[in-house]
Amino acid sequence: MKNCYYEAKLYQVIESVFPYFILIPFMFPLGFAEYISTYKNFIDMWLYIAALLIAMNFFFRLITNALQVSWVLFFMACYYMFLNYQTYSLLGGITQGTQKLLIAPLLSLYLLSTPSSKRLGIVKALFNIFLIILALNVTIFNPLILSRYFPYFAYHYNFLGHVQVDSILGVTGIYLSYIFFKVYGKDVRIRCFVLLFFSVITLVLSGTLASIVVLILLMSYIVLLKVKANGLLQLSSIVYFIGYILIDGWLMHYATRISHATFAGIDPTFSGRTIIWRSVFQLLSDHMQTGYGAFGVLIQVPWLPAGMNYAHNEILQLLLDGGVVLLVLFLLVLVSTLIPMRKINDAMMQSANNLTLISIFVIMMFESPTEYFYMFVLLGLLNYSTTLFNHDKVAFVSINGSVHN
Repeated sequence: MKNCYYEAKLYQVIESVFPYFILIPFMFPLGFAEYISTYKNFIDMWLYIAALLIAMNFFFRLITNALQVSWVLFFMACYYMFLNYQTYSLLGGITQGTQKLLIAPLLSLYLLSTPSSKRLGIVKALFNIFLIILALNVTIFNPLILSRYFPYFAYHYNFLGHVQVDSILGVTGIYLSYIFFKVYGKDVRIRCFVLLFFSVITLVLSGTLASIVVLILLMSYIVLLKVKANGLLQLSSIVYFIGYILIDGWLMHYATRISHATFAGIDPTFSGRTIIWRSVFQLLSDHMQTGYGAFGVLIQVPWLPAGMNYAHNEILQLLLDGGVVLLVLFLLVLVSTLIPMRKINDAMMQSANNLTLISIFVIMMFESPTEYFYMFVLLGLLNYSTTLFNHDKVAFVSINGSVHN
């Protein structure tokens, strides 16, 4: 009996620690990776160990018939298999982008195939991880201070990495703070407020176009709540998805027609994005169907003679990487995420999900978030909401594990 007790306790410890060990290397701040090679090597080593454990865990569940396969997991697998196939066939192998092609799929596999009974442990781990890294970014490693001592951080970089990741990190932190409060209630309200605060400040410090638009969205939501018009955020998620496609299409049309000259001090290029998009249009003129494979082509822009792989628009990024088929597969991932959300009967949770979705769509208009792990973490959390909040009344869970309504 005593041995059984210790075995059970050991299993509980491993089960609670495992999500942290897996998720930390994926979320690790990358700002100092360019400065300190040991720092980068440590992160990479931990990341590959985590990926190996995910693969082992997957095969174990597969052979024991304990694997849950949803439509979103199916389409995500198709997306990554096609991306790898297209890259191999066009480039003859993986010349770079190993983490994007081989490691990111394992993160999605871990998040989307985890049984519903264990997803709360992942949410808790992500909450604590984000609380720590965003707190460090705002306080000890504040970019306003860091840039004084490290010239590298004065230009598009901070403790978290490139500033283009701050928008998706900030949105994920805000969403985590809300769902954590919805699950655990008033017991964690202070911790949730602290994460919310650090997430918003991260968006402010970032200063990127995507972060600014997301902040405007958040302020607009507060206004909607004040005037009791938040029903605008309780429509079917497909409505916002269609709106995203139409607005993004208009942006592409705008990019082909706008002059690059400033007018009255206003930059009509969205910080140079329309120039990048025009360059991408030229690259896609005869490769729309197939793309170039991951990291298969460089986008030429006047201010960066060496070129870049980053399209600053998700649809264009997907077309560059794998053509029309890859774009369709990723859109199916999004749609298969949206459809189950209709099961959620909690009006405020619907609003939170849709506000998060709209924020993702805004980021996808001005950044290429699939280039980073964080996008797939946020998509995983949106999928979790359908299992955590698909009933009329939310059951709050106290930190010690007891449940109350």
